[in-house]
Amino acid sequence: MEKNPETPDVDAVLAAAAEEQKTPARRKKAEPVEGSLHTQDELDAIRKEAAERVQAAMKEAERERLLAEAMDEIRRREGQKTGRVDQDELVNVLIDVASYSAISANATGIAINGMQYQHGRTYQVPRHIAVSLYDIMARSHEHQATIDGKAKHEMFRRTSTLAVSAATGEVTPWRDAA
Repeated sequence: MEKNPETPDVDAVLAAAAEEQKTPARRKKAEPVEGSLHTQDELDAIRKEAAERVQAAMKEAERERLLAEAMDEIRRREGQKTGRVDQDELVNVLIDVASYSAISANATGIAINGMQYQHGRTYQVPRHIAVSLYDIMARSHEHQATIDGKAKHEMFRRTSTLAVSAATGEVTPWRDAA
């Protein structure tokens, strides 16, 4: 059967009708939105770009926060190193502060370089930090002796409230034999 050139192709008409049904909103979007110089498509693109910029800014802010935290952690670790082998050697320190600071409701322990050291616990720290911890513990006991009205030499006669097992290294509260 021969096609009449004046008769439209049925397949082409159906395809055009289907396309028409898919894009009527597109045609409406091409007109400027009331109260704006932009079309709906342009406004949608602007909103999309704004959302992308906000997302990028939030991502960058989080990256900066994480970077700052990582740098603080590295500085804290590096702050525990002196570069001298004898001072960087790791030693175990049992934290034994005076009773006023061990039982206080607000007691958080000893803090050095952002690290907390709790009463009654043993920590492995570089020797130069151990020296500072020993000094802080001694001063807490000296202060306790002053508060209690004892002479300075009395603070050296104190008995520890903790016992350390030589076999296991376990720290337990001291039991009085009396």
